[in-house]
Amino acid sequence: MEHILYWLWLTGLYGTASGRLLPLIEHFGSIEKVYRSTTYPSLGIYSYKFLQKMNNKSLVWAEKIYNACEKKNIAIITYEDERYPEVLKNIFIPPVILYTKGQIPDWDNLLMLSIVGTRKATEYGLRITTSLCSELSKQGVTLVSGVANGIDSKAIESAVDSGAYSIMISPCGLDINYPKINEKLRTKVINTGLMISEYPPGTGVKSWYFKDRNRLIAG
Repeated sequence: MEHILYWLWLTGLYGTASGRLLPLIEHFGSIEKVYRSTTYPSLGIYSYKFLQKMNNKSLVWAEKIYNACEKKNIAIITYEDERYPEVLKNIFIPPVILYTKGQIPDWDNLLMLSIVGTRKATEYGLRITTSLCSELSKQGVTLVSGVANGIDSKAIESAVDSGAYSIMISPCGLDINYPKINEKLRTKVINTGLMISEYPPGTGVKSWYFKDRNRLIAG
């Protein structure tokens, strides 16, 4: 638990920008040593102002999030966890924590394909998405998409209806009912696949969160 709290502490300070600190963690050798340090080198990357936040050593927020995840059955996967997908370590500013609900897969054995599209899909678009994604799912492709209504949800719905494993990535906390119209679909994904977010429980939707979420879908 204590190790997880240190990662949560970091995200409490820097949010989705916490991945920028990975070179510093590598320099110290562990997240615990980063937490316990009182001085931090710039490494030619960080400004004094950026690093100054790390003087706040309070774990109150971290403990609150940890307990909320325990209560809401949300798993916490840190960057150093063996369950963390290696593919996400190659994206721009990798998330140092993933919050998940559902079945965590053997990432190395997944053939994944991201499907995204408009929320205001035409009947033709929805029909083609259903046909394409159903066939892909039957061929063993794991579909990855967002939670938005339209093409995204239709892609995942097609995978679920085909009895396939699928992954939905949310732009808010996994305890937030967003969008409400896809509540039943999200429940099905949790039972048969995986829901992922880099936002802790209680985090509502903000417009700029979609850009952060999209890099996870692409990754």
